[in-house]
Amino acid sequence: MSKNNLEHHLSDSLVLVSNGLRLFERTYDESLKEAFIPFIEAYNLSGGRPETIDLQKIKAGLSPALADRIDLYIINDDGIVINTTYPADMGLDFKKWPEVFPEITKIREGDHFQSDRAVIGFNSEKNVRKFAYLPTPDHKHLLELSIIIDDFRQERASFSYLHITEEIQKKNPSISKIVLYNSLLKPIKNTGVQAIDTSKEVIRNVRNAFDSKGTIEIDDPAFPLQYRYIYIPSASQGTVSDTMMDMVAKIEYDTSVFEYAKNKTLNFHLLIAIVSAILGILLASLLSIYFTRPITRIVGDIDTIARGNLDHPIHHTGSPEFIRLEGSINILVNNLKDLINTLQEKETNLSASEQRYRSLIENQSDIIIRFDNEGHILYVNKKFCSFFEIAFVAGDCQYNLITKRLKQEITGFIEQMARDNPNTIIEHRIVLESGEERCVQWSTIAIVDNSNKIIEYQGVGRDITAKKKIETALRESEVKYRTLITNLPDLIIVHKKGVIIFVNEHIIQSLGYSYNEMTGSTIFQYIPDSQHNIIADTLQLRLSGENIEPYEINLIPKQGEPLTVIVRASVIPYEGEPAVLTVLTDITTQHRAEQEIKKGEERYRKLIEQINEGIIIINSEAITTFTNPRMQEMLHYTAYEMTGRKIQSFIVPDDINIIEEQIKNRMQGISERYRLTFFTKEGVRVYTEVSATPSYSDEGKIIGSFCVVSDITIRKEAEEQVQKYTQDLEQKTHELENMRDQLSSMNQNLDRIVKERTEQVMKLLKQKDEFVMQLGHDLRTPLTPIIGLLPDLIKEEQEEMNRHALLVIDQNIRCIHEIAYKSLKLAKMDSFDIYPDIELVNIRGKIEKIIYNHEESLISAGIIIKNEIPSGLVVGADSILFCELIENIISNGIKYIQRPDGKMFITAEESGHNIIIKISDNGIGLRADEVEKVFDVFYKSDRSRHDKSSTGLGLSICRKIVENHSGTIRAESQGPGEGTTFIITLPKWNDYREE
Repeated sequence: MSKNNLEHHLSDSLVLVSNGLRLFERTYDESLKEAFIPFIEAYNLSGGRPETIDLQKIKAGLSPALADRIDLYIINDDGIVINTTYPADMGLDFKKWPEVFPEITKIREGDHFQSDRAVIGFNSEKNVRKFAYLPTPDHKHLLELSIIIDDFRQERASFSYLHITEEIQKKNPSISKIVLYNSLLKPIKNTGVQAIDTSKEVIRNVRNAFDSKGTIEIDDPAFPLQYRYIYIPSASQGTVSDTMMDMVAKIEYDTSVFEYAKNKTLNFHLLIAIVSAILGILLASLLSIYFTRPITRIVGDIDTIARGNLDHPIHHTGSPEFIRLEGSINILVNNLKDLINTLQEKETNLSASEQRYRSLIENQSDIIIRFDNEGHILYVNKKFCSFFEIAFVAGDCQYNLITKRLKQEITGFIEQMARDNPNTIIEHRIVLESGEERCVQWSTIAIVDNSNKIIEYQGVGRDITAKKKIETALRESEVKYRTLITNLPDLIIVHKKGVIIFVNEHIIQSLGYSYNEMTGSTIFQYIPDSQHNIIADTLQLRLSGENIEPYEINLIPKQGEPLTVIVRASVIPYEGEPAVLTVLTDITTQHRAEQEIKKGEERYRKLIEQINEGIIIINSEAITTFTNPRMQEMLHYTAYEMTGRKIQSFIVPDDINIIEEQIKNRMQGISERYRLTFFTKEGVRVYTEVSATPSYSDEGKIIGSFCVVSDITIRKEAEEQVQKYTQDLEQKTHELENMRDQLSSMNQNLDRIVKERTEQVMKLLKQKDEFVMQLGHDLRTPLTPIIGLLPDLIKEEQEEMNRHALLVIDQNIRCIHEIAYKSLKLAKMDSFDIYPDIELVNIRGKIEKIIYNHEESLISAGIIIKNEIPSGLVVGADSILFCELIENIISNGIKYIQRPDGKMFITAEESGHNIIIKISDNGIGLRADEVEKVFDVFYKSDRSRHDKSSTGLGLSICRKIVENHSGTIRAESQGPGEGTTFIITLPKWNDYREE
């Protein structure tokens, strides 16, 4: 058999073994599903806190057959085992295996049970374990079970990968050794087997075979050996450990066997050529009968052997040469017979292995079929034939057994299968020959060859007709149940171990959550933390069979105040498991009404006790039945002394008739206000005003009077006093009217005088402005040519004294010119006809330009200035006046900082409806008495009086500019030498626009 055939045979045999082992492993799925029931219940009862779950207790509660072999694990969303009954796996991090972590994450985010293959665990050295997974309802954790597989030991021992390799190795002398390596790069071996080469070179070749998913061939130069590393993929089923089931087979070929066979064949052909030449010579030698007869016999014998009769003997000729020829031919024939026997033995063993596999498949209760890409049946088991009531004929097309519609469905989902998605599950209905309709679920696997091309499909079907009927009946029952529950006026919740599986429309409307938000969550999410213990305790008692009386709890809606409900519940079967049907009666309105009534009664009681009016209640016979503390205080009696006495005993004799008449009116249902005079325990009169209304029984019958008594003794005395004062007031009013006439005449004269004086003041102010304007003009006109000529005179003058005198003259003339200019500016500011031209000014941009204009002055003065105003900050201002305001303050700072490390800082910020600008320096500073004076006209501090360039008008102009903008300006200083800060407050742009 060639190398390729041997390797294909090995690969196919190992895949068949993998499929057979998978059938063994599936027998554990139902047991694992049952073991998950108490596991998930414990998780739900823990409120999603896995650290509180006693896994050993859950394990001990399982059946003895499982408890000794099973282990429980809880995996968090980071892929770390955080709780387990198998200590060696505690803290195991699945992210170390990149091909495994995404798969378990997908399972955790899903909703279904997932069975895995039987593998050796990451931290297990001996036992083979089958794993299964189930996600938690909150998808925060993944529950895992593993069970040690020790059943079918004998069957598994005879149905193993190593058994296949040993059989192939024994029956192929050209193979010296076959070693299988798993995806962890570890050799698959039996205990007690001779040591296996795990050198770095071998492991590197194994890894390369896994990475390339192909074959790697290496020749041994020192020995007649050849090593081939062959990648063998498993039949993928979409489980977590599928990639771990792939293998690489290292096959060690003895090339000397191939060389021997090749030389033997060459010798054989050479012998045949020699024999043919000899036979030709013998046949050509017609002269010698001695040679003709033996050659004819030998040729006849060889023809007989060539036709397949290997047992045919070579006739004895007696000639020594032909005797040797006869011996060689007999040796050749015997070698051919041995080779054929060896091949037949191998074929027999393969047939036996296939028969065992077929026997296993034939005895399955599921329907099994194999078909090619064209739909032609390759194999079906007995269950398939009995189910479809047909006799299997190899090569028949399966589409002949089904309807045209079903054929379209099957071909459709087969077309969707590919190498990367080899597993597909489909459900469909079929009609048997008997007319019976059945429902079948098919699980189909695509089988690929070494080139990853799909060559055939294997389908496993299961009759789920009964299951579907049960599901239909359950759905119909559930529809009726849901309709009834939905239309109930109460709030309905159905939950399993605290996990909500159904809510009716009424509770959705009451709590404000959607159906999808509530189902799948726990009932504890809608109950205050303080009541969790009550719910958990009653749930345990109810599930244990105890009867629980109705009780009150609160529900937390999505929005609004908590609801108060009465809980009534009972245990019901739901999908084959116990669940709790909870009926919640909303008594929030009733509860709140009761609370309001209690609060109202309490307020009423406090009102009666604390009211500043007396309260007295009498019955139909005028007997006092109740008095409040104020009434008792008013008359100096106690409640005991007043209760039970007629009301007439507290009233002065003159008002007895009044009270008796009023009592009659009350009994007729009339309410009135009237005045009544009581007397105290000491006999002192108390003047009151009574507001009386009828008092009714629960049946609506008048049973007495309810009286509110106001003490008006002081008011009555005040009324008498007011009456006296009224008379005096009328007299004073007459006198005031006479004085008013006199004042009116005086006011008219005063208005005339004020008007005349105002006109005179305005005229004087106008004259002052005209004078200042004319004075400024008259001063600047003669000074302008002098200022222009002096620099030339100073430049031409050679005498030092005259030159110094001219410089002094120039400095003073410029000072006079500056005073005239600023006086004129200040006069314009005081003018009533001057209004600022308000526009939107970018503060930072304007100040940057001003700083740039003063750059030389700042550098020469050694001053560093920082503009820290944020970009985009704007203010409503006259652009020219705003620049003059800032220039005056900066120039003032340059002039008076007077230190080598001078600094200035400019900041601005929004504050309410204003913009606040601060200009600070570290100059000479101000005394406390100078802070307010610096803005006065012509004011100079003592330190600047000898500065001829100072006019004393700069800061006055600044204040005038700010005031014309409806703002304020002030100065702050910690004292001499501590620097000065000028703070300017201006309205925002929008405030200017409104103004």
